[in-house]
Amino acid sequence: MYSVSYFRSSWEPLVSMIDTIDQFICLSDPRSYEIVLVNKYVKDLLGRDPAGKLCYRELQNLDHPCDFCINDVILKGSRRSYKWEYYNPVFNKYFLMVDTIIRWVDGRELKFGIGIDTTDQKKKERALEDRGRFFDSILTAIQEGISVLGPDLAIRYVNDFMNKWYAENVPLEGKKCYRAYRDRDKPCDPCPTVRCMKTGKTEREIVPGLPGKDQWIELFSYSMKDSDTGEVI
Repeated sequence: MYSVSYFRSSWEPLVSMIDTIDQFICLSDPRSYEIVLVNKYVKDLLGRDPAGKLCYRELQNLDHPCDFCINDVILKGSRRSYKWEYYNPVFNKYFLMVDTIIRWVDGRELKFGIGIDTTDQKKKERALEDRGRFFDSILTAIQEGISVLGPDLAIRYVNDFMNKWYAENVPLEGKKCYRAYRDRDKPCDPCPTVRCMKTGKTEREIVPGLPGKDQWIELFSYSMKDSDTGEVI
């Protein structure tokens, strides 16, 4: 086993450089799982220097190698560099990891891993997902048909009522509204949605349903605007 001081004397510039990087950096032996060195960021998170100890114990709080360990992938496979994402329970953080094999000063092949902290991004993604599920639950509960269209009149979203009303044309998403709702080859005239996109105001029209059905629908069109530009989207 080689001491940390030996590595520092040989690779002092590297050690000094990685200590300035405010992201997860760890150099370890992919065969023995020994941590060779970590940067200041990792030491500060742990409250100690884990060099010389086993990575799965120090970094994952496990008594055995991680089930998701990618050491064999980068050692034996054709890929000598590997990008992956995972949650670390010890740090309570998400990391986007990039691991690669480098040749160390003593001839060993070591794993050099750098992890970008993606915790804040994950929290934002989860918040958006939660809001999306909340939005979906509201639209599903509304006892009226709701359809979200793009500027090209392609259907982006419909609630369950729309799927029931136009069951013969399901799936509706991705189709032009005039094709899905009227079996037409071009936009309806008059069309409250087209007017709404031009004026940015709420528009109303009483329109027929699918051909052959004795169905009339009171259609309200509301614009959605970009919060930055104010343009209708």
